[in-house]
Parts: sequence; structure tokens; C-alpha cells
Amino acid sequence: RRSGDGRGRWGRLAAAGPKVRTTKEIAETLTVGPRGDTNHSVKVAAPLDLPEASLPIDPWALGFWLGDGSSSNAEVFVHVDDIAEIRGLFAAAGEPSGPVRFHATSGVAIFTAGARPRQHGPTGAYVANDSMHSRLKSFGLLRNKHIPGVYLRASIDQRMALLQGIVDSD
Repeated sequence: RRSGDGRGRWGRLAAAGPKVRTTKEIAETLTVGPRGDTNHSVKVAAPLDLPEASLPIDPWALGFWLGDGSSSNAEVFVHVDDIAEIRGLFAAAGEPSGPVRFHATSGVAIFTAGARPRQHGPTGAYVANDSMHSRLKSFGLLRNKHIPGVYLRASIDQRMALLQGIVDSD
């Protein structure tokens, strides 16, 4: 170390802190010191602080369906030990569940989330009835699981609930 050159221990600049650096400067100073400590960082961005959004499906329920739901309908698959708890969480989210059935070979419990009585239109065909299946279909999520943009631009609490549903599913 040269005396009076403005560098501290291991040759680091004494006035460390945020500074714009060229790619060449970064490449030349990726590590520092005898242990090879990393020498650069980027401040982590804060989450978007957005207002609460009007969402067609409760964020937790959508997250759980994304993780453990059928891609072709509003059915959810759970372990037999978790039936009561998960059905209760769906009910608390405003998405009551239909009857439970069991997969023939695996024994996994299956129920329809957001069940509503079926409604017939003028031609006798079933029509959208505000069931979770109808809302998943209207959002283009059936056979195309993804997080819709409106959920990505919801409030922090709503985005956290979506993430909690995904995590709770597996």
C-alpha cells in the first residue's frame, strides 16, 4: 500500500460507497483482499408499493391452484391429511369447495375450488356462473397456468398472499 494514495486496507478505496463504474473498472476489481472478497454490489430494489387491486380470484386461492391445481379445471389436489385445513382456507378466501373424491391409485384427495351451482343458458348449455372454473377460464388460465398481470400489479399484501398460496401448495 502506498502512503497517502487514498486507499485503505487491501488497496480498497477509503471512500467506498455508491459510485458509477465502467465495465472495465468492475472487471479489474471483481475481488479484493487475500480472501478474494467480492468488491461490487447493487442495491436491492424495494417492492412496488401499489394500491389494492380488484381481483377476480382471491390471491391465496389462485396461488394454491397454480401450485397444486389441475391445469384444465378448478380442481385442487391435496394430501389426505390436509383436506380439512385446505378446504377451510379456500372457504375463508371466499372459494367454497365441492365434495372430496380420491384418486383411484394414489389416494390423493381432489376437490373443486370455488364451486357454484351450475347454470344453464337458453340453449341448455352451461354458462359462466362466477365459479372459480369460470373465472379461471375467463382469465385464460385453463391449460395455460401463469400469474396474470393484474396480480403482479396488485398491492404488496395481495402479492404476498399469492406467493403464500404457491408456497402452501408444495
